[in-house]
Amino acid sequence: HMMAAAAMGATAFQKGLGAIHSLSHPVGAVFDTHHGLTNAVFMPYVLAFNQKAIEDKMERLARFMLPCSTNLYVRRSSIDNEIGRGSPTERKHRMPEFSVPTHLPDWVKNHVTLYLESGGTDGHMWDSAIAGGPGPIPTLLLAASGRRTGEAHTVPLIYSKTDGGFVVIASRGGSPEHPDWYLNLVADPNVSIRVATDVYDATARTATPEERGALWQQMAEIYPPYNDYQTRTQREIPVVILEPVQ
Repeated sequence: HMMAAAAMGATAFQKGLGAIHSLSHPVGAVFDTHHGLTNAVFMPYVLAFNQKAIEDKMERLARFMLPCSTNLYVRRSSIDNEIGRGSPTERKHRMPEFSVPTHLPDWVKNHVTLYLESGGTDGHMWDSAIAGGPGPIPTLLLAASGRRTGEAHTVPLIYSKTDGGFVVIASRGGSPEHPDWYLNLVADPNVSIRVATDVYDATARTATPEERGALWQQMAEIYPPYNDYQTRTQREIPVVILEPVQ
């Protein structure tokens, strides 16, 4: 069956539909299914598509493939040599998946929903004026495994870039306790992040004392209320670095 599927995959390439064959890799990676078997599932649709006399069908295919499948491919492909990741069976951890949080305020749920449903084309820039900020600022989505249940939880966070990764702040508005998402990634630093239309597996770590000062200032320039948050609490608010897996 695998050989037959591979042959049909080759036919897809000859017909100019190699993109569908490529799609089988990330889909297979997500469901731990060999891409040959996934090819067999897609192939009836590929053959039917080939038979249609649609003038702009390749343009339609490109619109379908992007951005959804390319983001999935970057994240889950088991054969993408350019980013050098192993297959899911070779990774020690299954990376957490994104979802809309159910326990957070409606405006947060709406933000995450917009971010996910648009594939990151909307939601990346968040109007922080609602929380006393300066206006639109960049945000990412962080998915981390719950330290008690193991279930994935998604939160939107303000971020900035740093060498080799992204910086976020575990402020919780200056409350006395760390936010749950920070405690979760301390327990399991293997996280997933979406930054606009890009999705990464990443490792989270707390910035060292030597790193913290400059990174805190960098983040406070983006969102000045962080300085106020620090004055409200006796805890040192953690600065977190999210480093994409290479």
